[in-house]
Amino acid sequence: MAKQQGIIQFSGAIDNLQFFKGKDGAFHVRRKSTVDKNKITTDPSFKRTREAMAEFATAAKGGKLIRDALNSLVTKVADKNLATRLTTTLVKILKSDAQNERGHKQLMLGQLNLLKGFEFSPTGSVNSTFKGKYTPLIDRSNGKLSITIEEFTPSRDVYKPKEATHFQFHAAALAINFDTGATEYSISSSQKIEWNNAAVALTKLESAVQQNTPDPLFLLFAIEFWKFDSSGTYYELMNRVYNGVVIADTSQV
Repeated sequence: MAKQQGIIQFSGAIDNLQFFKGKDGAFHVRRKSTVDKNKITTDPSFKRTREAMAEFATAAKGGKLIRDALNSLVTKVADKNLATRLTTTLVKILKSDAQNERGHKQLMLGQLNLLKGFEFSPTGSVNSTFKGKYTPLIDRSNGKLSITIEEFTPSRDVYKPKEATHFQFHAAALAINFDTGATEYSISSSQKIEWNNAAVALTKLESAVQQNTPDPLFLLFAIEFWKFDSSGTYYELMNRVYNGVVIADTSQV
């Protein structure tokens, strides 16, 4: 792939050349593909390409379903590459489906526990922002999903942005059916906790979904930072790079 060296830099196409700006900020040029779309969809030599395209589409659809269901939670974190990172993980889950052939694999039959530990923000990962100990628990029969946070000291165990005065924990429960698109979501939140040297007692946050649901379950743990001002008002920080959401545990029938 060639790189433009001249002072005139632009994007677009001229004949069979495609000009574009790369992630490195530089302008590049490459030859446009001459492969006919109909050939990709029908030619036997493109069978593997079609399979890969089908799996990517399934993973992307599943990722959107997760993001939409968790919209109120994940919009609190800053990561413009979330969709790409989530889709990449879901492609791996599709490949773990041992019952179906390539191109026909299903997320419901894959190893969804591969999502355990997935951080929705690489800059504000929960496990780097919060150094205290917490235990996730999924009780499928009762439809109870909980996070138990052991006693901790904010000034020692919480890494915060400079302007934050308080923080808050969230525990969210998500039941999701990737085949039908049905989702069930609930969330439990702690009080806003002041960042200081005072110990915070053991805290349990519990959310609920339908009892004995056959759908995959996801338990999420989140931390969100706030600023308290002299007027007695809490404000969400515009800088969300420290906020974090992690999939703390999963459960699959």
